[in-house]
Amino acid sequence: MRVVDIKALAKDIMTFAGRDVEKYSTAARDIINKNSHAGLLINSEELTDALDTIKSLRKSERFLALAHSSLISELEFNDLDSRLIGSFWSLHGLLALNLNLADAALASSLRATDYLKDDRSALLVTTYSQIATAARNLRDYATAIKYYGMAKKVAEELSFKELSTWQVFRLGKMYVNYLEQPSRALKYLADAHLIFESINTLTAKKGAAACLDEIGDIYRQTTTNLDRAEQLYKESLRINTEIEYLGGVARNLAHLGLCAERRGLLERAKSMLEESVGITRKEIGQERGVAIRLGQLARVCIEAGEIEYAEKCLQEASQLTQDYRDYRSMASHLIKWGSLYRKIKKYNKAKESFYKAMGLAKKHRMFDIESDSYYKLSELCLVDLQDYAQAKEMALQGVRVRQTSWNYITESNPKLEEVEDKVEIANMYKSLFEKLFEDYKNDLASIENTTKKAYDIALDEAQRRHSNLSQLFKFGAVMSGTKHEILNLLNGVASELRNILGNQSVAGTVRDSLDKSRNRLLRGAELLSGSFFESLIASEAGHAQNISFSTRTVLPPIYEWVRQEAIQQNCNIHIDEEIPDVFIAVEPSLIRVIVMNLIQNAIDSFAEKNARYIRLRTREDAADKFLVIEIADNGSGMTEHELKQIFQFGWSTKPGHLGLGLPTVRFLLDSVDSDVKVKSKFGEGTTFLICFPSFK
Repeated sequence: MRVVDIKALAKDIMTFAGRDVEKYSTAARDIINKNSHAGLLINSEELTDALDTIKSLRKSERFLALAHSSLISELEFNDLDSRLIGSFWSLHGLLALNLNLADAALASSLRATDYLKDDRSALLVTTYSQIATAARNLRDYATAIKYYGMAKKVAEELSFKELSTWQVFRLGKMYVNYLEQPSRALKYLADAHLIFESINTLTAKKGAAACLDEIGDIYRQTTTNLDRAEQLYKESLRINTEIEYLGGVARNLAHLGLCAERRGLLERAKSMLEESVGITRKEIGQERGVAIRLGQLARVCIEAGEIEYAEKCLQEASQLTQDYRDYRSMASHLIKWGSLYRKIKKYNKAKESFYKAMGLAKKHRMFDIESDSYYKLSELCLVDLQDYAQAKEMALQGVRVRQTSWNYITESNPKLEEVEDKVEIANMYKSLFEKLFEDYKNDLASIENTTKKAYDIALDEAQRRHSNLSQLFKFGAVMSGTKHEILNLLNGVASELRNILGNQSVAGTVRDSLDKSRNRLLRGAELLSGSFFESLIASEAGHAQNISFSTRTVLPPIYEWVRQEAIQQNCNIHIDEEIPDVFIAVEPSLIRVIVMNLIQNAIDSFAEKNARYIRLRTREDAADKFLVIEIADNGSGMTEHELKQIFQFGWSTKPGHLGLGLPTVRFLLDSVDSDVKVKSKFGEGTTFLICFPSFK
């Protein structure tokens, strides 16, 4: 009979599949077939040796250990001891669970119980506990509760007090971290803590410290009683330090750091989390813990504005969670990436990260992270993008996800007839009610806050617009009174220039310059004397009185007028010839005023630049039924502060200017149900988008 070289073939699996653990079973099957080992038996001695090898690799070389067990799982067992076979399948399930292959872990652990069901032992207890944990990770909470209970029952039958208490601890941990029932979790954890304290063993002391740490989480996360949380964390830290359990020490320090973060003590939080990360790195097989702590450290650094350090922490944390397939941490880190991008004002990337977190959370039924993603998006839309409708919708979606979560959790609880202890029933429903009530209060507060902020911002914008209109009407009244004098002045200057140009002794270059000036004066006089100016002062600018205009008829002469003006001011202007064939109900004179105003702004923005370039193009937004005129320049651009002020009456970046142009543009567009959008980057240029309603 040929001997199977398990170690060599396991390395072949690693060469083929690397860390893509979902391919291990297929790779093992292919390698066995390729080496003509199909149907090969494995004897007791070989399996015992293999189990010893896998156990020695489990922490330090987790992927290689799973490669070994994946290979063995494809071999045939014949007439072997049931307990030995059950031990293998239980260990294979544990390795799969360690690498978040919850489906494979559940199947392997259930298979192990087929061989262990008559062997009432500690191994059966741990296998039941594995089944429960795998089911919990798959969000099958009813199965998880059932098997933790079975593990506890068998341990009690065997008088394994400590092992039984660990199942109580795991139930409590599940209720606080997955089922969101803090009061029920508190009961389990408090009971477990009392029992652990009565057992004088090293693992029992670890258990007592772990219970205190989890209860501290309840006070920190749910009741926000930071004083009590810190007290519990410190007591847990004392125990872990005493027994020299570094993993527990690192966890306690991290949680104390999170309390400091909640208090706004960011430097203290950062220091504690850095110490926690350093200790966790020393522990073999704690890569997942390192990733979690790095993510927490990154969040603190984002709050403190230490963006480069935060990015470095998040990059390592994200890579580790991908390697070890920790979907919960992956989604949590994506939210932190979104917060980082938001901090540096990369809002599109922030939105993309929040949506990715939402998608991952939805796929794996992580309702709390999915709802958190919606709330983060709502805040982004409200505060940064000022998209109030989207902000409200995101907040409502978060509430809907929360409701779905509660429906799912309620369905996962044991039925009344399955719970004999009436106090347990009371605790279950008390906890459900308390948490549900708290969630509804939080949801209402969130929606109320979103609505209030949107209202305040909208009110502020309305007040600014009202102020602008008042100032514009005042200016219009003054202009109306002085219009005649201004026209006389313009025509008088134009007449004087005509007389000067009639003098043949005027030099050619001077003649050209004076001629350009005269033409500009005449265009101004033409505009000022037209009916459009009267309607502007009467606040009826642009209303075409049910008359529509063809864009291909109206726009070319306006664009030619614009071209001549730009050329006279030594600007390189490119006007796309393609004009959509649509109709608009807007007076051509209004379009000319708006376009020329924006072109003049572009010209003024060039300052000392040599390459002065303007591009004007026209396109149709068919989906929203708008004609869009785009004016882009490569001028000096604007800062974010300047961008927020540009439509404010009397505000200008240009010395000596009154700040009338853009408020007038906004007023004119509002009068014809149109809009203007602007994008600008300091030092690079500005783009204006004018949007007129169109039809065919």
